[in-house]
Amino acid sequence: MRLLTVNALKCTRKDVTGEGRLRLVATKIEVRTRRRESPQVADARGGLRQELLAARAADARRALPSDDPQTSAQWQSLRASATAIGVTSLPETLDKQIMIHARRTSSLDDAFLRALHHVLFDVHVIEGQLVCEETGQVFPIEEGRPNMMLAETHV
Repeated sequence: MRLLTVNALKCTRKDVTGEGRLRLVATKIEVRTRRRESPQVADARGGLRQELLAARAADARRALPSDDPQTSAQWQSLRASATAIGVTSLPETLDKQIMIHARRTSSLDDAFLRALHHVLFDVHVIEGQLVCEETGQVFPIEEGRPNMMLAETHV
């Protein structure tokens, strides 16, 4: 399960009154570099490789929070998940300059976009737990799949 997915999941227990944010407790992770290179890319390394890098940068840009970055719960949640697995390359807060630059650049030459892409798409949680910050409900992660099933009394 990628950190992009972890960041999107919420606790849906009926007694959750807040956002239902989940804290990641990972016991096993893997780093898998995405390789979507076709034979044409492998042969022509020039312009096609740049297109691949631009597509990866676009993926990372789409994951940036759209609201005020200083108060973005989404960013803080992603950063907390990344920190929980030992990835410390993301800034604590996103200032306006980082956001403007990241939205304008078109490739993964930018260090921030490379780090963001790595955290979102290359890091996979294989084993662990997601814990609801509000209720303490534990959702196990096994073989990269979270079990989000709730007991009937919590639905």
